[in-house]
This record gives sequence, structure tokens and C-alpha cells, in this order.
Amino acid sequence: WVLRSAPIDIGVVMREKLVFSMIPILAISMTLALMTNWILAADRFTSWLSFGALITVGLAICVMGVGFGALFPNFAVENIHQIESSVGGFVYMAACLFYVWITIAVLAAPMQMHFAERFGTGVWDPRVAFYSGAGWLTLNLVAFILPWQLGRRALENHE
Repeated sequence: WVLRSAPIDIGVVMREKLVFSMIPILAISMTLALMTNWILAADRFTSWLSFGALITVGLAICVMGVGFGALFPNFAVENIHQIESSVGGFVYMAACLFYVWITIAVLAAPMQMHFAERFGTGVWDPRVAFYSGAGWLTLNLVAFILPWQLGRRALENHE
């Protein structure tokens, strides 16, 4: 009731929560991407693809966290650990796991083509790269927009 009676829009509150959680996740994602690419001495294509993928996955997981948190609110929690073992916590973790799995599957094709071309055992197929990019874009649009909109609508209609 405090959020509903405050002179602030629910969308603003959700964006503030997103920015607050996004900063450490992006710092960790960028550090992991840079350090693993440096340790593995990855080539330019692999470095850029993994860096972009880690940043995007980090952002999507933050957006899904805020969206699913708004979709499955639990305001009567006695212990913080009850949230992660609730239905909303399980749905969030399952959705994140599915999202990461599909991301790896979609980005595997360009990586496979890159290494096949690099070692002389295959050629780069622009159609596969296009379909992989379109699939990744579609997956990320769904991961960013669907939980956010459903969560915002649920919070606005919450009594």
C-alpha cells in the first residue's frame, strides 16, 4: 500500500530496482568476460561474441528478476529465504536456466562456423549466422519485454 499511495509511478519503482541490481551484475559480467577472454587468449570474434552475450545475459537476468518479482510479489515474508523457495522464485530460476540454455544453443552455431572456418574444415554460412542472430534477438526481446510487462501489469493491478 505504501507504493500505491506514494506519488510515484510503479514503472519508476521498477526501473530504480533494475538500475540498483544491474550495476553489480554488469560489473561482474564485464569482469568475467574480460578476464576469461584474456586468460584463454581468445580471438577477436570469440571475445566480442562472449562479451556481448555475457552483458546481454546479465541484463536479461536482472530484468527477469525485477519482472518476476513484481509478477509474484510476496509482501508477508518472515524470512528472506522464503522468497527463493516460493513459486515465483522457482519460476524465475527455471526461466533464467531456460534462457541461458537457449542462448548457448543459439550462439553455438556461429561459434562452430567460426572455428570450422578458422581451422579450414568449413565455411561461414551467412544464412546460419542470420538465423542465429534473429533467434538471439527474438529470445532477448521476449526475455526483456514479457516478464517486465507482466510484472508491471500485476503490480498495477495488485490490491
